[in-house]
Amino acid sequence: MILDHENWSKRTQRFQHVINSISEKEERLNFLSRYAIRFDYQTFKTSDFHGLTFPVKTSFRSASFAGKEVNFCHVKFLESVHFNQLTFHNNVMFLNTQFQGEIVTFDSSIFRETAHFGLSQFKAHASFSRAKFLKGASFVNIDGSQLKMKFYKAEFEDDFILTSVERNSNSVHIFECLDFSEARFESLFKLRAKLCDVVKFYGANFKLNSEFIVDQLITVPDFRETKFDRPPNLSRLFIKETPRIDRFLPNHDQEIVDKWRVLKRLAVDAGDHEKAGQFFANEMAAKRGTEITGFWPLFFSGIYYAFSNFGQSYFRPSAWLALFGTFFATLYYVLLPNALAGWDRILFSAEYSVRNLIPFLGSLFRFSARPVTQGFATGFEKNLSLINEAHGGIDLFIYLGVVEQLIGGILFFLLLLGLRNVFRMK
Repeated sequence: MILDHENWSKRTQRFQHVINSISEKEERLNFLSRYAIRFDYQTFKTSDFHGLTFPVKTSFRSASFAGKEVNFCHVKFLESVHFNQLTFHNNVMFLNTQFQGEIVTFDSSIFRETAHFGLSQFKAHASFSRAKFLKGASFVNIDGSQLKMKFYKAEFEDDFILTSVERNSNSVHIFECLDFSEARFESLFKLRAKLCDVVKFYGANFKLNSEFIVDQLITVPDFRETKFDRPPNLSRLFIKETPRIDRFLPNHDQEIVDKWRVLKRLAVDAGDHEKAGQFFANEMAAKRGTEITGFWPLFFSGIYYAFSNFGQSYFRPSAWLALFGTFFATLYYVLLPNALAGWDRILFSAEYSVRNLIPFLGSLFRFSARPVTQGFATGFEKNLSLINEAHGGIDLFIYLGVVEQLIGGILFFLLLLGLRNVFRMK
């Protein structure tokens, strides 16, 4: 079969003119539904479809193409198109092709030579399920708002590259869903996208290097049951942060916990300690309500998060130390009797708070909680004795100091833990 380009263009222009003359959308859709182009099982003597337009649903199921390459460059498919169960023996060119229909399928097709889909535009759904790419597969600068691409059980014997076109607005999901479940990659895998919603690699198999570059992932990617012969590169995989308030709320989806756990393991295998720490913190947050249940476990895990982001922050315990130090200093100042006034009262409150809050600092100053009546070594001891005389004892200050020391010890431990995890100190 040979397509006459000039004749085809004239006929499609006349058909589109008829379609455009129908003003009502519903009536226009009903008119289009009565027509379809079927090239099923056809043999094309020429494989040059460059620049043609297909105005209605089109099917090339089990068709065959002659020539050195199959050229669908700059072709417009205005409705759904199906290339299922095809074997492309030569290079396939879909450069700058516009798939404007709701569905595009290449299911169970075989690409024996390189497949080029660069700069192609997809409207909604594109499926390559169970397709086999025996040579390279290039999906460079793919364009599509809320695009869903499915590569379920697809096989790639050579390099696979999928990148999204650059957009200025972050409000558009370039990829609403990328599904590589149970796919097999024998060579290089590279994914680069600005914005994705759902990404699935459940049960996929990667033999060589794999690189995942996503500026923002809305949901947690699914790498469960995925096999990597070489650790993946996740350093530029950025997942949208869970709002802080949501981390305190119980999670009842165990799958989210499993996804974060797998990501943490992959980051550890790759030696990416920064990502491993981030994924661990998100795993701990997701475990609240699933693996961490009951009032007290949830309470302490909430404290662990609030004080240190599950051991991944040194700024938080530092800030809490400053906050509690100020709070207790203010409390001591309010509770002090009139035995001290002015700067003596302020300085004693601050020093007493700091000595209790920071572990071992009191011992460094050789501080004793019991006041003496004579032979004071420091002004601090003298002020403590004056407080004891005016107040009739210092038991209240001792008890408050014990509480502050416990808080300070916990925060200081979390500070050291955060420093170790952030800077990987051994």
